Amino acid sequence: MTKEVALILKQNERILFGRRSKMKDVMPNLWTLPSYPLRPGETPEQASMRAAQELFGIKVTVERVLHNHFFIENKTDRVFVVCKISGGQVDIKKPEELIEIKWDNFPGFFQTNDESKLAEDLKYLKRFHHLWKSV
Repeated sequence: MTKEVALILKQNERILFGRRSKMKDVMPNLWTLPSYPLRPGETPEQASMRAAQELFGIKVTVERVLHNHFFIENKTDRVFVVCKISGGQVDIKKPEELIEIKWDNFPGFFQTNDESKLAEDLKYLKRFHHLWKSV
């Protein structure tokens, strides 16, 4: 089992969505929330700050842990963490992970992207909209 953080990165009332690399073995070329594995002994908050720096070269302030869910399909325990960008400009630092980013709000993103283009984390949030209504 893998434990990961899924970053809900906020800036100006919008959320950062990322499209996974076509080279990924799992869910290639699908839209997702940027996610990163937790290291042993690391808290979700610490992993979120490290992930933001390594994936995008930015600093974040963690607002709260929103939710935790185990995805049976790929045996991943994912912790959704709400963060606000506190420093730097977003730039894709790991193109082997993400190949495109898009800023939008949840309703707008779900309205313009067919479910077949969404990774499991976004499909889950789309079904359980009460989770992101408060973001």
